Amino acid sequence: MNPSESIRWTSPAHEESLSRMMELTEIKAKIVSEDPQDRMKAITALKDFGPEVAVPLLLQRKDDSEFMIRSFVAMGLGHKRSDESYETLIDIVRTDKDPNVRSEAANSLGKYGEKAIPILLEAFHKNNH
Repeated sequence: MNPSESIRWTSPAHEESLSRMMELTEIKAKIVSEDPQDRMKAITALKDFGPEVAVPLLLQRKDDSEFMIRSFVAMGLGHKRSDESYETLIDIVRTDKDPNVRSEAANSLGKYGEKAIPILLEAFHKNNH
């Protein structure tokens, strides 16, 4: 073992934190990428972060041109529950042009329990599918 290998400059917790920061930097770059696959990778990587980190990044893609990205955003907002997630999901259920995205948003709203029932009933009665 060479001498530099025997010296630990940071704690394991600090190393993990640095690793997550580097990962978060990469996620932030990919979430604004022109490539839909990069955006999808970024969105799915947010599963490892709490709502305080994930929700603002998910909201950046709420109006993405790709319906699949918007569907995953709706799914993510259901898993990363916050007041802002809830309000955004209501907006998606009411306004997104794609029925698949609206359906995913409705599924995510269901995770909010009783308070979502009026919105879900409204969506059910408006939906012709």
